[in-house]
Amino acid sequence: MECARNLDPCSYGALCRCPRRMAGLTRTIPEEVFAVKTTLRALTEIRLRRSEEVSLGCEPDGERDHLWIPDNRASRERLVRAVVLGNRIHGPASHWIESRQA
Repeated sequence: MECARNLDPCSYGALCRCPRRMAGLTRTIPEEVFAVKTTLRALTEIRLRRSEEVSLGCEPDGERDHLWIPDNRASRERLVRAVVLGNRIHGPASHWIESRQA
């Protein structure tokens, strides 16, 4: 008779006669495998900001707010490159990265 579960202890307990158990091929699964691990991580968003002097010259309506994007490695690297380039062209502290918790 085949055992309903191939784990030890099986549903038949000590009366189990399945070939796997009789041959010693059953295995036990440690409790930590089934432990639920929760990690709380706050979602952070970032965006590129420009000083008012730069915004007035770049945008027709003076808009300096950009869309918020999720803070991950790829988007942060792109914004850092934009900040470096903007500060090189328009002067120091003219561009920066703003972050918030979403």
